[in-house]
Amino acid sequence: MGTRRHVPPAYQGEILFGLGDLDEGFALWNLAAEQRSGWIPFLMCDSAWDPLRSDPRHVALVRRLGAEL
Repeated sequence: MGTRRHVPPAYQGEILFGLGDLDEGFALWNLAAEQRSGWIPFLMCDSAWDPLRSDPRHVALVRRLGAEL
């Protein structure tokens, strides 16, 4: 789909998380945060991301976003 139209970095990150590529997934989530993507509130409260909450990259991203909100 990305060859035909824009796929937001947040969604690309979600796909990569599902494929087990956490490094690239977090890189794309950080890019989405820099772009002020509308998904940010869901990162902090959506139970779908519970398995990632203990990852230091998730903790750092949530802290950074909380400080910016």
